[in-house]
Amino acid sequence: MEPKKILQTCIEFGSLKRPLFIPLIFSYGARAQQLDLRAFYEDATKIANTIFRVWSYFRYDGLINYLDTTLELEALGCKVTWSEDKFKVTELLRPDNLDYKNVEVKGRVPVAIEVVRRLKGMVRDQAIVAGVLTGPSTLLVEYSRLKGAKELPQQFIEAATKIGRAYCEAGADLILVIEKEPIDVLLLSDYVKFLSPLKNVVRFYESYLILFLKGGADLRRVSTLQDCVDGVVISNIDQLPSKLLKIPLGTTITNKVLIDKNCLLNFLKRSTWVKSFFILSTEDEVISLNAENLKLLIDSIKQLS
Repeated sequence: MEPKKILQTCIEFGSLKRPLFIPLIFSYGARAQQLDLRAFYEDATKIANTIFRVWSYFRYDGLINYLDTTLELEALGCKVTWSEDKFKVTELLRPDNLDYKNVEVKGRVPVAIEVVRRLKGMVRDQAIVAGVLTGPSTLLVEYSRLKGAKELPQQFIEAATKIGRAYCEAGADLILVIEKEPIDVLLLSDYVKFLSPLKNVVRFYESYLILFLKGGADLRRVSTLQDCVDGVVISNIDQLPSKLLKIPLGTTITNKVLIDKNCLLNFLKRSTWVKSFFILSTEDEVISLNAENLKLLIDSIKQLS
C-alpha cells in the first residue's frame, strides 16, 4: 500500500496498517556532498535534487521540504544573517510592523514552496511530501527573546495559513507543524487559534495536518487538539498510547539509533511498541547516519504491516 493511502486509512478510518517512517532529513545530503550550505538553503533545485537522491537510496515513507525556524520570521520582515552554517534572526520587528501580506513570495518561502512542487513531481505517489511550518511556541520563544512578546501575534497565524495554503497548492500531502519548544509556552487557546484556520485550509486541499511536539507533552492536553489537527507526533514516548486517546499518535527515535548498531538492535526488539504509532520520525534533523542502520530500520518498519 502506498504511504499516502496508509496515512489516509489511519486518519479517516482509524485502521493502522504500519507506522510511516518520516525522518527529518533535509540538509544531510548537502552536508555529505560538502555543498555550500547557504547556497543549498537558497536554491530550490539543489534542495529538491539532494533530498530526492537521498530518498531514492533509502526509500523512507515521507520527505520534508524545508527545515529552518527562521523561514517565517524572515518572510514577515525580520532580518536574518548567515552564521555558523545556519540562518539566525538578528533583528525583529514590532508586532504591528510584521507584514504577512504576500508572505508566500517573500524571503526563502518561494524556495520552500518550489521544493514541494518539485519533490511531488519526482516521487508522485511513491512517498508522502510534507510541507514544514515552524510551530507557534517556537516562533514565540524566538520572537520574545528580543521583543518580550507574551501573546502570539496574529501575523504569525496569518503567515502560517498563507504558507500552508501555498504548500498544499504545490502538492503537499501533509503539513507538518514542528515545535522545538514545549507547548506550555502558549495557552491552549492560543494554540487552537493558530491551528484552526490552518486545518480548514489543509482539509480543503484534501491534505493532512500533523503537529510535531518536542520535549514531551501532556497527552490529556494533546487530546483537546483533536479538532485542530489530524495527528500528533510526540518525541520520546516510553509507554504505549492509551486506547482512549482520540487522535492518531506518533513518536520519534533518537538519532543515535541511525548511527549505533546496538541502539538500533535494541530498538527493533520493541516491535509491538513501534506498531502502536502511526508515524515514526527522528527527534532532531538528521545530520549524520550509518546507511546500513537506516536501511535495516526502514526494512523492519515496512515488514510490520
